[in-house]
Formats: sequence, structure tokens, C-alpha cells
Amino acid sequence: MLQKLTNALGTNVTIPTTEKQCVTEKANVSEQVIGKYASLYHYIRIQTDETLTLSLEQIEAILGFKLPASALKYRAWWSNDLTHSQAKAWLYADRVVDTVSLPSIIFRKNDKW
Repeated sequence: MLQKLTNALGTNVTIPTTEKQCVTEKANVSEQVIGKYASLYHYIRIQTDETLTLSLEQIEAILGFKLPASALKYRAWWSNDLTHSQAKAWLYADRVVDTVSLPSIIFRKNDKW
């Protein structure tokens, strides 16, 4: 149904429907998709613990630049929403933001992707 909707809207999106397609989609995640948050994606992706706690300072060190003021001020910046480029970094790495307790963020494994 979602595929029919995207076709009707004239978008060029393919929705993965099999496990193999999902694995292929995850393997094709590139810096073009994640943008300037790619280093965070790569860091999070190799972590093996069920939860990962990072301070804002650690995240900035991983990224190599300061987070925007909104990340320091608004919890919504950390929402698990693929329309936000920063969220792609953790969502494509099979994590979700579980807890925002500034100045720390807790990411939890999410194997549902």
C-alpha cells in the first residue's frame, strides 16, 4: 500500500519488502544519505552493547563540529524521525534514541528495521 501511495505521488521511492531488500538498503547507506552526521552513524553502527550512552561533548567529538543550539535546547531535535538528517545517523545504525537526559543521550538497539 505504501508503495502504491509513493507511486501515486510521483516519487521514486522503493519500499523494501523482504529481509534481503532491507539488508541491501542498510548496506547502501552512504554519506549522501546521512550527510554531515555520517561519522556518528559509523561510530554508533560498530557499538555492540544494547544501550549506548553518549554525552553531547562526546557526540561533538565524534562529529568534529559543534551541535546546533537546538540540539542542546530541544529534546525534539533527538526524535526518531527519518525526515531529520541527524536521526538517520542512529536509525540507519539500528538504534533509536531511548532517553534524552541532557547533557546525555541514550541510544538503544532497534532490530525492527
